[in-house]
Amino acid sequence: SMTIRGEGSAQTSIQQGLLKAWANLDGSGTVGVNDSFNTTGITDNGTGNYTVTIANDLANANGCMSGYSIMDGLVYGDSSNVSSAGTFQMRVVVGSSNSLMDPDEFHVQIAGDLA
Repeated sequence: SMTIRGEGSAQTSIQQGLLKAWANLDGSGTVGVNDSFNTTGITDNGTGNYTVTIANDLANANGCMSGYSIMDGLVYGDSSNVSSAGTFQMRVVVGSSNSLMDPDEFHVQIAGDLA
């Protein structure tokens, strides 16, 4: 654990400020992981609905996930099961119509405290 001075006089914790997991994912056809850090895989829950499993779990279900798709898509947490200590469930939708889609590529980033 280390605290350093950030911009100006503000202090920041390096440990809490780092991403705890990220993934570059293939959501079309046979879903898969193109590249990742601290994830073990992806589950296809149906059109535009995926679960990413974290290798080293977070301390609790209060982590944060953000993402985007390269195909004019939006990535957001699935309201029925957004996160647990070891998984994040998300939906990918077409930005202009909000309809679910299986993108060729999408990305997620996960921040939080590791267990």
